[in-house]
Amino acid sequence: MLDERKREFVFKPLHGFAGRGLLDSAAGGRARLKRLANQGYVAQKTVAKPCMQAGGMRLWTDVRVWAYRGEIFLLSGRASRRPDRLDLSPPGGWLPAYVSVERKTPCLRQVHTASR
Repeated sequence: MLDERKREFVFKPLHGFAGRGLLDSAAGGRARLKRLANQGYVAQKTVAKPCMQAGGMRLWTDVRVWAYRGEIFLLSGRASRRPDRLDLSPPGGWLPAYVSVERKTPCLRQVHTASR
């Protein structure tokens, strides 16, 4: 079943970080996906990054949520100059992130800087 929908996912090692061991969906057939599942890999659904305008440029944003036992304990927001890679050079960078008390969901806040 997963091999029929593999284009919707990337495959990551369960204990990996920073893209180490990341496999694009095109890299695996049915047999390889079955082996990966038995070798500690997980399938992560891909989601298109939202885009915003800042400093006359398009920036792609994402928010990272760290949770433990259902409670959020850390948030970080990022704005990248590239949709496919992390490029935090200006006007991109880290974005203030907070949890909305009313909605209990992570939110990003765009910060406007005065032009000099």
